[in-house]
Amino acid sequence: MQKKEQVAQAFKAELQALLDKYGAELEAKDFWQGYAECGEDVRMEVTLPPIYDADHNCVREWTDIDLGAHIFPTPNAVGQQEAR
Repeated sequence: MQKKEQVAQAFKAELQALLDKYGAELEAKDFWQGYAECGEDVRMEVTLPPIYDADHNCVREWTDIDLGAHIFPTPNAVGQQEAR
């Protein structure tokens, strides 16, 4: 049986590898600071910097991905894990 610390460590390592692959940053922040909803609208956002080739042509645009407040597994995710 995997201990929760082992699961957390493996998950963080795989997430870090994905962020490293894209040179991305993951941030969770309060979107409407100072408003009545303050603290109730925390969102996650991934930011990927642009990539330029040797001739200074943009080969990947600056990209912001709004993940919202929650990301749920796909319907088959649990079954896929059990099959492994």
